[in-house]
Amino acid sequence: MKFFTTLSFLLLLFSLSAQVNCPNVSAQVLGASCAGASDGIINISVTDGVAPYSFQWNTGTTTQNIAGLSPGGYSVTVTDSLGCVAQFPAVNTIEMPLLIPDATGQSLIVPMVVDQFAADAVVTSGDDFEICVTMEHSWLRDLAIGLRCPDGTKIILHDHPGNVGGEVFMGEPIDNDNDVAIPGTGYQYCWKSTSISGTILQNIKGGLQTLPAGTYSAYESFDNFIGCPLNGTWSLEIEDTWGNDNGFVFEWHLLINDNNVELLTVRDSEVDCADCQENFHCMQWLRDTISHNVDLYDWVEKANWNGRTVFLASHGNSDDGGYTSFFDCSGNLFQTFYAGFVQTYFPNPPFVTFEALTERQFIWSDAVVLADCGAALSVENTSTTGVSCFGENDGMACAAALGGLPPYTFLWEDGNGFTLEGECIANIPAGVYSLTAIDANQVQTESVAVEIQHPNEIVINIQLMPDSENQSCVPFINISGGVAPFSISWTPEVVTDEILVSVEDANGCTSEATATCVVNGIHEIAGLEYLSLSPNPTDGLFYFTAGFSTYKTVELKVRNVTGQVVLSREVSGKSLEERLDLGGQSGGMYFVEMISEGKRVVEKLVLVK
Repeated sequence: MKFFTTLSFLLLLFSLSAQVNCPNVSAQVLGASCAGASDGIINISVTDGVAPYSFQWNTGTTTQNIAGLSPGGYSVTVTDSLGCVAQFPAVNTIEMPLLIPDATGQSLIVPMVVDQFAADAVVTSGDDFEICVTMEHSWLRDLAIGLRCPDGTKIILHDHPGNVGGEVFMGEPIDNDNDVAIPGTGYQYCWKSTSISGTILQNIKGGLQTLPAGTYSAYESFDNFIGCPLNGTWSLEIEDTWGNDNGFVFEWHLLINDNNVELLTVRDSEVDCADCQENFHCMQWLRDTISHNVDLYDWVEKANWNGRTVFLASHGNSDDGGYTSFFDCSGNLFQTFYAGFVQTYFPNPPFVTFEALTERQFIWSDAVVLADCGAALSVENTSTTGVSCFGENDGMACAAALGGLPPYTFLWEDGNGFTLEGECIANIPAGVYSLTAIDANQVQTESVAVEIQHPNEIVINIQLMPDSENQSCVPFINISGGVAPFSISWTPEVVTDEILVSVEDANGCTSEATATCVVNGIHEIAGLEYLSLSPNPTDGLFYFTAGFSTYKTVELKVRNVTGQVVLSREVSGKSLEERLDLGGQSGGMYFVEMISEGKRVVEKLVLVK
């Protein structure tokens, strides 16, 4: 009976152990309080698994929470009492380099598990992304590179439609390794929506042999990921569509909100540490918050908490109905105590207790005039949003001021001398704006130039070449400016007269252009006995001669390949001889058109330069 009881206990223990999940880890990260400070904090919460837990950070620290951190990336390994291990954030252990399948119809798919975001977090902006791949490959033109998010949505980072183009290398591949693929030297290629370099395809020009490492625009918009879950499996997908070459992937990483998803990122601050610790009561956020809300706070203290400078702004007494708010150097509100209770705000570090504060120092009360602060008025933190399309008026600019005495007035003068007022101005065209800040004492700053940028204008170049029967034209269309890829359409489909070409770029910007097809009419001019252009080809000067059986009045027109008239005159007679000069035109194909009595004849002329 005892044996049976012991065995039952062991089976029960095994059953219970098998049902226990491994540790589930989450983190709260607090960045540096001011520029260059080593006072970042990461606090870890663990659920599931079986306590107690052990912790091993990539810094060598073995405590659950770590403080005094410099800006950078951190990760932790959590092990429960049963030996179940959780790495946070998740680390992808695929061994590199990976060979890209060569024209097998299969893509190289390299997954990455992301787990550091809140459970319901989704993508809200395509500007939050950057993906970087270290790789090499023999021919760029036969690669399709994409990124897939956890719900299956995929965007194309690079494509080479039609597999046309030169033999451009990525990195330094070993191109003569025959049957045994040998890794070469990889270059790092990144894609980011805010890149100003254009797509890879737009950078393949001239005799380029090797694509430079760098950050490019994606072939498709990162905005396609909006609404996709942040947590889950993200995949890099590369397809090699042609054979007889090879390539390797050495490493790839994904950044979301400037954070490497394989590390917890402690961010640096833009706040100057000296300003924070010595002149905090003169900083803009405190002046705006306190000096204009005298009933909100009565006094401010500076203190030290866990190696960080914090500020206590209080009204009344926190023990008898008053409250105290805790701020950091950037003006972030940590939490507020209401008569002994606490309400916590982003970024939600551990609760601060009054007992944990050291070096407390009174720095301000409503008896101190903030105008006595010595900080000079200056314009800070200008930001702009460029216009969406060339010629549009949907740009935006914002600014902040520091020093002086609030409230501030911001004046923006455009290139035409027109002035707008406000901290932010919207629905404005591209151009350079002269910004001036003025404080409550009418002290003003020197003007600051703020530029609203625009994409290049979409320029459509149309060449119309007569078909073999000289009855219609074949359009050849070239697009410059705008943002690729482009959607191109034209009407009518069969071009015998004027063609209308419409183009829409990746930003939704549109443009139209027309050209005129020049071909022979169905009926020639009655009584035409001879017609010649000499010399043909010509270097500019040529003679037009024609003869008729009766007296005729003739309109002569010379058109370029877009149908534009570059020379025109009217002549009369039975025998015509006209000296014409195209010396000021570019070399190429031209059409000499003779019109009389509603009929016409067209002859081709080649201008050689």
